[in-house]
Amino acid sequence: MVTLHTTLSVYTPKPTGAWVWAVVLQSIAIFAVPIFFMISGMNLLGVSSA
Repeated sequence: MVTLHTTLSVYTPKPTGAWVWAVVLQSIAIFAVPIFFMISGMNLLGVSSA
């Protein structure tokens, strides 16, 4: 989640090397948000694994 907050330069499209790197990091780390909410909801409901 920290990666998503530190690569906010993605939203100012200036095609530099740093911008491309930020886009790559955003696209890799974006899956973390729904996973975080699913795990949080599972913990709130008291579901235990295995």
